[in-house]
Amino acid sequence: MYVFMVFAALSVAVSPEPWVSFAYFCITFSAFFITLQFNTNLTDSQFTQGLKLYSFLSTLLLVLYAVYYFKSGVRLGDELKSMGSNAIAVMSVSAILTAITFRTKIVRYSIMAAGITILYLTGSRASALFMIISLSISSLIAIKTLSARGKIALAGFVLTFFIVAAVYYESILQHMETFFAVHDKWRGVGTGATGRQYAWRETWELFLGSPITGVGFRAHERLMRSATSSHNGYLALLAETGFLGFSSAVYLILSGIAVLWQNAKNGKLINQQGILFGMCMGYLFLGLFERYLFNFGNATSLLFIMGIMAYRSDVEDISQAEPALEEIMRHA
Repeated sequence: MYVFMVFAALSVAVSPEPWVSFAYFCITFSAFFITLQFNTNLTDSQFTQGLKLYSFLSTLLLVLYAVYYFKSGVRLGDELKSMGSNAIAVMSVSAILTAITFRTKIVRYSIMAAGITILYLTGSRASALFMIISLSISSLIAIKTLSARGKIALAGFVLTFFIVAAVYYESILQHMETFFAVHDKWRGVGTGATGRQYAWRETWELFLGSPITGVGFRAHERLMRSATSSHNGYLALLAETGFLGFSSAVYLILSGIAVLWQNAKNGKLINQQGILFGMCMGYLFLGLFERYLFNFGNATSLLFIMGIMAYRSDVEDISQAEPALEEIMRHA
């Protein structure tokens, strides 16, 4: 984390808008610090309660937004341009995933149904795939905790799902083609990821022009000509902080993912850690299409940061692992 922040700070000096880059640098460092405080100071039950509260309040906010602003034929979020449909969709996915923490099924599935409805109204294809990937991985991990009766019920649900899908496959296929805009002139297959390949190429050229220091933290958009942004969080981070800054960020993410996986496997925190692991894996896919990888303007991105800042749940107490620290504390 510190290595990444060093190169982010260095990139401020070459940024076309240094004060903007410096402000984002300060926000990013603060967000890292705050998420570390949450991860290390909350108990497991407090963390779970926090996820429940987030899921409920986020869904309530999204539903009220949809009721007030939804217009037929317009993607939810496009009418005001205040957040944008993709931002609303990303937020709805995290609300759906964190709803799994509710033990009461009617509450859990009601929140998930509301979140999926909001997601559908936004028409965001990347977020829809983000949800599918995250839910699939989280569900596979959660199977470990199911009783024999629960596994039988799950098998029955899966069998019923495939039977219904086989009967109504034509209608389902038609709706999927419509939602994912497969044949759309501007967003369909053959449009180069909705024209994003031009932005990706230009972002790559920005990196080649400044591979060590980058072009400035959160400043690549100011240099873009073919699009408003890179529409790829990985390329954006690479161009902004250079190869070494990007490499440290990748190491930070992968090491955090590895810790989440270990926590999810040990059974102690399988529910919340499994949810965060699935969310992080889906978010890494989403990064292929969103403008930023570390984006602190969206609550889902903050949950992603909390995920990669996870700590090992099976390590020994620090007073046992660090005798020197214990000695200092005793003298104090």
